[in-house]
Amino acid sequence: MSELREVQEMVSSVSPPAQDDRHHRGGATESRMKREAPVTVASSIELRLRYLAPHIHDLGEGPLFHLFRELAAGADLLPLVETYASLPADIIRAYRGGRLAPVLAVIGGSS
Repeated sequence: MSELREVQEMVSSVSPPAQDDRHHRGGATESRMKREAPVTVASSIELRLRYLAPHIHDLGEGPLFHLFRELAAGADLLPLVETYASLPADIIRAYRGGRLAPVLAVIGGSS
């Protein structure tokens, strides 16, 4: 707890550089801040999807197909992706659940 207080005191005691110092260090800080894109809901969702993508990829082609199928049926994107990303990839692989069953087609069956 005392370490936290020390860090808080150090941070609060640091004063921002003078206006002239900011200019010499690569441009005015205020103008850089205005050019930076604000965090939006869309960018937050994109960041979350980027984080979850490797988890879903690890599940394999079978769960990925089922995820796509549910999305095509109209499921809400983020809650569904969160659910799939929370699945245990190691257990799914152990039971061969990550594989997509082959498509079988019968051509010219008997009548």
